[in-house]
Amino acid sequence: MFIPVRSWKLATICTMAVAFGSAGLAEEEDVWSHFAVGQAAYQVSEDPFEVEPETLPAPPGLQQPQPMPPDPAYEVPEPVPPTRRVRPPAPLVPPYADAEPPPPGPPGPEVCQPVCTEAACAACPPAAGCASLSCSPFRQWTCDSCCDGPACGAAGLRHGGLPLGIRWEGWIAQGVTLNPRRPDNRSNRPVTFNDRANNYQLNQLYLAAERPVRYDDWSVGGRIDLLFGTDHRFTMARGLEVRRDLSPRWNTQEYGLAMPQLYLEAFAPVGTGVNVKMGHFYTILGFESVPAPENFFYSRSYAMQYGEPFTHTGLLAATEVGPLQFQAGFTRGWDNWENNHDELGFLGGASWTSRDGRTTLAFAIHTGSEESVLLPGSNPRTTYSLVFAHNLYGPWSCVLQHDLGIDRRAMPDGSDAHWYGLNVNVFRQITEHWKFGYRFEWFRDDDGTRVITGVPADYYQVSLGLNYSPSDRLRIRPSLRWDWAGAGDGRPFIDRTRSDQMLLDCDVVLLF
Repeated sequence: MFIPVRSWKLATICTMAVAFGSAGLAEEEDVWSHFAVGQAAYQVSEDPFEVEPETLPAPPGLQQPQPMPPDPAYEVPEPVPPTRRVRPPAPLVPPYADAEPPPPGPPGPEVCQPVCTEAACAACPPAAGCASLSCSPFRQWTCDSCCDGPACGAAGLRHGGLPLGIRWEGWIAQGVTLNPRRPDNRSNRPVTFNDRANNYQLNQLYLAAERPVRYDDWSVGGRIDLLFGTDHRFTMARGLEVRRDLSPRWNTQEYGLAMPQLYLEAFAPVGTGVNVKMGHFYTILGFESVPAPENFFYSRSYAMQYGEPFTHTGLLAATEVGPLQFQAGFTRGWDNWENNHDELGFLGGASWTSRDGRTTLAFAIHTGSEESVLLPGSNPRTTYSLVFAHNLYGPWSCVLQHDLGIDRRAMPDGSDAHWYGLNVNVFRQITEHWKFGYRFEWFRDDDGTRVITGVPADYYQVSLGLNYSPSDRLRIRPSLRWDWAGAGDGRPFIDRTRSDQMLLDCDVVLLF
């Protein structure tokens, strides 16, 4: 089965323990697990060689011993149950073991979770004729398709029922960001997405319809996403929501409508399987994403906003070979529906997942001609991201990301412009409903072409946050973020008056 690169295949196996007296299963929940073993049904039988001793009659003439009077200070012990033999279950065979798969059992009802969370993925068994669920450790609300049956549908989507196997999902993401400095322009820039200071934002009213492809036969599908809210400003594409000269086409206010995805998709069972996506789709670079439920924090990193593209228009093919997944295709550049130079760029990547599913490493790159920031015309631009994810100890996990970009001949003197950075994320599952997150970022705009034009600077931020999920459809994300810049005389925060700022933000994501 093919699984797209942005979904991560992660797996672990619980350990069973046999106890004297009664048979049970001690299971410690692992938030990165794909599989969970239910309570084992042990078979208990009497020992055939265990014989109760016979009571012999006393010899004639001997007096039977009389029992002693009871001691009031002595407590009679609980009766000891008879000895039992516990037959343990057969050892589990991990999916990567070199062993023959067991014969398929009789067909049964299709059982899948309608909403995908880490716990749901761990508990949901593969149904008859279905592939097992695959949750991404970074995007706790998404899944790959499980099956096409009426009981399952697309497990990653919240609802179904449209004709032709089309499924739909949606959510509302809204929040408030408090800035104690109270900037006059009511802006938290250069922080984006939650960029309005001391003001309510409806970030995303998001609707998506998808016909998912099957990964066991020739299949055709597609997807369309619509986003209304303040986040539309960061996902607009040249030639679609804005014209080629970047003048607005229909969005002229803070709130607007964008279409970040519109593509056709096909799967061919050639070799290990080939998936082809053609149209307008999200980039494969980086760790964070535009859809709000796919991120831990309300705010986004500098690397995502200023160092990477959001969307592409083009064609992208993907396949996998063992633990490796590969993607390659061509695009019309960064955030373009149409471009001004009619040249194509290259988009590609590769990822690796360890056999135990605890470690993943993903590399993605895009290169091609882009519109220059400081000069008229276009120049070659290349950027890549490297993401390493690892399950540390039980509920602990971490994600490290490195980005680097080069704009060739982008400066007025003909030199190159550079930017690069490092992201460190650490997460801990506290309880079933609470999760803690820490993020540190350093982003270097070496020539002042990415964040504030003409102001080279180092940007830093530290974020501490919690995720509270009382149900699969509700997520509350409070966090505290501190930003500062090493920009010499530059003051990028609080309406360009200070070199640092503190933000307290919280948003609510409601899925429907």
